[in-house]
Amino acid sequence: MSFITRIPIFKKNLELFGYEIKGFYEGSFMSCLEECLNTIGLNVLSKEKYLFLNVPPEIFEFDNLRDMIPPKKAIFIVNPSQISNKEIFKKLKNQGIMLCANVSDLSNLEEVKNFDYVKISVSSFQGDWTKIPSIFNGGKLLVEVNEKPIFNKAVTSGYELFEGDFFIQPEIIARKELSPQKAIILSILQDVRQKDFDFSKIEEKIKKDPYLTIKLLKFINSAFFSFKTTITSIRQALVILGQQEFVRWLTLVILGKLNEGKPEEIVYRASERARFMELISNYVGLYERSQEAFLVGLFSLAPAMTDISMEEFIKEVPVTDDVKASLLGNGIFTDLFNLRLSIENANWMEMKKISEKLGINPNKIEIIIYESIKWAHESLLYIEKT
Repeated sequence: MSFITRIPIFKKNLELFGYEIKGFYEGSFMSCLEECLNTIGLNVLSKEKYLFLNVPPEIFEFDNLRDMIPPKKAIFIVNPSQISNKEIFKKLKNQGIMLCANVSDLSNLEEVKNFDYVKISVSSFQGDWTKIPSIFNGGKLLVEVNEKPIFNKAVTSGYELFEGDFFIQPEIIARKELSPQKAIILSILQDVRQKDFDFSKIEEKIKKDPYLTIKLLKFINSAFFSFKTTITSIRQALVILGQQEFVRWLTLVILGKLNEGKPEEIVYRASERARFMELISNYVGLYERSQEAFLVGLFSLAPAMTDISMEEFIKEVPVTDDVKASLLGNGIFTDLFNLRLSIENANWMEMKKISEKLGINPNKIEIIIYESIKWAHESLLYIEKT
């Protein structure tokens, strides 16, 4: 049994550079990694970027690491003391393995200058972390930050790579309103969720937005669905998909529109949350409300996309009172959402505590984590291609 979470790593322009993989596993690290890669696939897990892996010391005993983990994709995060033996360091480098040193204070800098990457965590670093770029002459510097102001400070200090949840922090502007374009697409979402679904009205609104029309039709005709018949109109899409599925995919396309100008990783995170919430709800007696759980996950990062508060956002979006309450942290889906957050934060003790409270078998959680990553990757990949 194993659990993983991916933490995105960005360049300073917020282009995705890779992911750090944090995990909890029973058994060996290699068996956990093998299971993960067999279930998800390397390209899905990494999105064809770099993977930073926290590895235990015993992994250095293997002579065939190059064959087990593609050296051009994987970077091992280690404490310098783990490979203080120069022969071990040389052995790893000869295998083409890239190494990232986890550094906690300034005294370690000299001994890690031959590492490919050096990682600093602002929250636990002892000393002035802003000085390091000006005094360090070695590998690329990766800094872990979770707040936008600290990210900005790290950029001006000269760091090259940035990890953490700073990218999902909204920049709330007092009295800010949704842009007219975003207000229109939310009004479409409001229309499709009315009980007296007026499709002609919705079709006309969508047709007025070329982006939504083209994006939706291209996506529905993509290999993700593999329909034998080419779908040529919004009305035909509704007939073939059915109202519930049509609304589901329209919502996902709309999410991309809401996120314009922001890192696309926000949409990936929201989509993973949505799929996780949808699937996990089936194990706590909320099967018939799984679509509501889906929306809690999907809209949980709306403030990061729109820069308006959640309180203001839920006034604009047409969802049930239970979804609104859960988005504000006090609803029927809140425990499920907190379970998801515990996984994202690699807080495995909290995950265990919540899963026991909800009566969910941890093996089910493991499967759903993998499925959520795959679903978000595949669905958004096809949307992006369109």
